Amino acid sequence: MQQITYTSLGRPDSFVRDCSNILALARRNNPELGITGLLVTHDTTYLQVLEGPGETLSALIDYLATDKRHSGFRVLRREVIRGRKFYDWAMAHRSVTTSDPAALGIIPALAAVQRAPNPTDSEIRALIEQMLEFDKALGSHL
Repeated sequence: MQQITYTSLGRPDSFVRDCSNILALARRNNPELGITGLLVTHDTTYLQVLEGPGETLSALIDYLATDKRHSGFRVLRREVIRGRKFYDWAMAHRSVTTSDPAALGIIPALAAVQRAPNPTDSEIRALIEQMLEFDKALGSHL
């Protein structure tokens, strides 16, 4: 079992439509592939954590890296994990806005990781924890 965290930038002119299509495809295909995860979006930034079998994730990452719906695709971290953080979420999604008080911790962490040429493992782990806290503050799992 592996976990991969990546970031990319969506196309401003079609971000909402692209994001909706990405989520529909992931929610349809991921259960059969054994993939779970969380997609966080802010403005046109994507940050996604994916969990699943290593070979399956490698194939998915190869596909995502060439997907024309986004640019600046960058794997931030890949690691072997003992258990899932995102359990049975085919693909949870959280849209983060500055007007949401629950999101105040995640926006600076997301911006720092997005800007850093080589974010540290602790910065990425902190961001994932912020993502989980944000979801907990909302009181649901999508």
